Amino acid sequence: MDLVPNPVETVTVSSGDASTGPARAGPPVLVVDDDEAVALLCRLFLERDGFSVFSAGDGAEGLSLARTHAPVAIVLDFMLPDMDGMEVLHALRADPVTDTIPVVLLSARTDLHDQQTAWECGVSDYLTKPFDGSRLVGAVRAAMSPGGDPDRATRRKGAIDRLQARNVEILEQLASIVENSDDAIVAITFDGEITSWNRGARELYGYEADEVVGRPISLLAAPGHVDELPDILRRIGRGERVAHFETLRQGKDGRLIDVSQSISPVQNAQGEMSGAALIARDVTERRRSEDRFRALVETAPDAMVIVNELGFIELVNTQTETLFGYERAELVGQPVETLVPARFRSHHPDRRLGYVSAPRFRGMGAGLDLYGLRKDGTEFPVEISLSPLQTGREVTVSAAIRDVTERKRAEAMFRGLLESAPDAIVGVDSNGCIHLVNAQTEQLFGYTRAELLGQPVEILVPDQHRRAHPGHRRQYFAEPRTRPMGAGLDLVARRKDATEFPVEISLSSIETEEGVLVSAAIRDVTDRKQAEDRFRGMVEAAPDAMVIVDDRGRIQLVNAQTEKLFGYGREELLGRAVEVLVPERFRAGHPHDRLKYMAAPRVRGMGAGLDLYGLRKDGSEFPVEISLSPLQTPQGLTVSASIRDVTERKQAEDAQTHALRREREAIQRLRQVDRLRSDFLSTVSHELRTPLTAIKGFADLLNRDWEGYGDQQKKDFMQRIGFAGSRLDDLISDLLDFTRLEAGQIRFTVEPLDMARVVADAVRRCEPVLERHSVEILTPDDVVVIADPSALARMIDNLLGNAAKFSPAHSTIAVRTRRAGSDVALTVADEGVGIPAGEFDQIFERFYRVGGQNNRQSGTGIGLAIVKEFAEAQGGRVELSSTVGQGTEFTIFLPGN
Repeated sequence: MDLVPNPVETVTVSSGDASTGPARAGPPVLVVDDDEAVALLCRLFLERDGFSVFSAGDGAEGLSLARTHAPVAIVLDFMLPDMDGMEVLHALRADPVTDTIPVVLLSARTDLHDQQTAWECGVSDYLTKPFDGSRLVGAVRAAMSPGGDPDRATRRKGAIDRLQARNVEILEQLASIVENSDDAIVAITFDGEITSWNRGARELYGYEADEVVGRPISLLAAPGHVDELPDILRRIGRGERVAHFETLRQGKDGRLIDVSQSISPVQNAQGEMSGAALIARDVTERRRSEDRFRALVETAPDAMVIVNELGFIELVNTQTETLFGYERAELVGQPVETLVPARFRSHHPDRRLGYVSAPRFRGMGAGLDLYGLRKDGTEFPVEISLSPLQTGREVTVSAAIRDVTERKRAEAMFRGLLESAPDAIVGVDSNGCIHLVNAQTEQLFGYTRAELLGQPVEILVPDQHRRAHPGHRRQYFAEPRTRPMGAGLDLVARRKDATEFPVEISLSSIETEEGVLVSAAIRDVTDRKQAEDRFRGMVEAAPDAMVIVDDRGRIQLVNAQTEKLFGYGREELLGRAVEVLVPERFRAGHPHDRLKYMAAPRVRGMGAGLDLYGLRKDGSEFPVEISLSPLQTPQGLTVSASIRDVTERKQAEDAQTHALRREREAIQRLRQVDRLRSDFLSTVSHELRTPLTAIKGFADLLNRDWEGYGDQQKKDFMQRIGFAGSRLDDLISDLLDFTRLEAGQIRFTVEPLDMARVVADAVRRCEPVLERHSVEILTPDDVVVIADPSALARMIDNLLGNAAKFSPAHSTIAVRTRRAGSDVALTVADEGVGIPAGEFDQIFERFYRVGGQNNRQSGTGIGLAIVKEFAEAQGGRVELSSTVGQGTEFTIFLPGN
């Protein structure tokens, strides 16, 4: 390992050498600045004018010296390694020993907020680097002059006034943003007088600004409509918060406009509320949609009652007034229990809250005995269909209420008829002779009782089935058992007039003294068969795929849309398990879900929040929505599934979701870029001004008194000017490289390079930066890299400068090269502060500096970005290894020879 000692010796200039007057003879001034060159300049300028100067390199040392040496003034840098100038200033003012010492703030930062804060905290002057020596001396003289408080106050007020004028410019920029907003933004006083009017307001209301500014906001009030704004302004003036409200406004042309408004207080420069800002958006179209909804509710044949999640009525229609006997105004805002009979009222809130916690569609005729209560106190039976409505974050419930008084009466009458006239009952013995009939049999078949008794039962069987019927009858008598109605047989009966009709027959065997008698309950199902045919027609004509499944999960019925949607022929589906239409990945769990539904069947509407998929015959999947409805049939419970292909809608939703995500990501990136740009500009300002201060200051000293300085001092000054110029050159090179990288204008010309020579040249070139460190070099003589010479030199310079900047004095910086397969690896390792693991991904981003504005070290945040982009542009890469508190290693990999 070759040890390269630090070849640069530090030149120390004593105060006696630097001044033309006696050393330490005049009033003491404390200079607090971490930049050695700037601190030396301040000392030389001040000692030339008769001051004695002592200095500190950080805030803590400066506070200690201020307490012990009682300077007449302090020259304080804004950015220090341990704290910023404002923190030092606050600490000085909080200490009775130092609270009266005048402070001249010295900074390379040009941020207006920093300057205004400094003036308001009581600095005597604020100098921006680079500064003129006479300006510095004048500031210190003014700060310490007897009776200087009025002058300082005048100077402070003038500076704050100028900064506030700059703030006005910023406010004007904000005003431009307000002016170009699409929303209507109007500023008003608490008396309602309009003070500003933007383009959005002009487009919304039709007035030009000069037509309304100075006039009352009531100009926009809609005729006959209560204007809420005066009361809202009074509430805001009392400190209440009114975030949002909707109202009606009138435009210049007389058009009424529904607007959604937000209002917020406006403060003046003293922090006092001076008025309010109204931001309005046209919601006329949304209101029209709401009006159309209300119209639909109004024309519904049933009573419609919409209730919020707290149980208060928000909307009713005319049918509700008719049905319950209340006026609309008597119901809106009242608890829905107003319409519930007193005997059910105590339990109704719990049921209502239970529904709101798990809302679902519940159709008419849900098997519940429900009653309504009219205004006159009378009760009546009702059926209620419930539908949840999502409105923003709240759930409201729409209840469609139907008076079923007449139907209940009809059902009671029907039950009476069933008691007195049941199905046709025919009793037959083992020989097939009719022993018993009832009145319904006479009516159903057209025979009198006498015409049937003693006749063979085949008299009621159509001719085409009569020959085979005795055999079926004997088979049943051999093994008699109960056979219920609807046993899956297509049966037909024959009347006396020879007409045939479809029937269902329930068979039961009865033991009598004469032997076994079979009771046949015969039901005419002509109407039901016709209804089934109509049902099948409706299913066939449905726009969605309709699949009817029995309680075993077997497909009983499909329509043409099912064939089209799934690609199967009808005969390929009937009788098969419904899982044939379910994708393989969901198939194993589907029977369990189906059985669970069968155990507690209910209507489940479309769009129930489930991600469902169908499987076509060709194996392709597609997203679906499925509405389930249980159907009770004589053969048992079946389920009707209405299946809708929602591929296009899902694609549209996915596209919208993707677009919103990209928009959020873009906004986040813009915010980050804006933040980094702000940090970058502030840092570049500081980095440019600090070396420029040294160049300008030392050149000024030499120019003013060339003969007054010895040869060694002149040499020292020139070296410092050269070093500051090198810093400026490096910074400008970084900025130019960054600009060319942005524009894609950098071109690389690669060639074989001897790494031992490249590293040695880099260490010599960076001697001024590395003067306080030991450098270890481990580079074999035969390592050759293929790279652009200039680009490689820039990369190594940046890594060496970075290592020196973030590692303590007298620590070791190691430079190692080695072969790594077909590549050459160059590593620069330091013993510095290290980089947190959470910032590894960001450290190579442009403008990024660890710690942001809190990073007290010099630098622009683009050096490492240049290293990475230069490496990648030459077919290489950069790797990082770091431990906080121990050090960091950067390794460049480039193609080898």
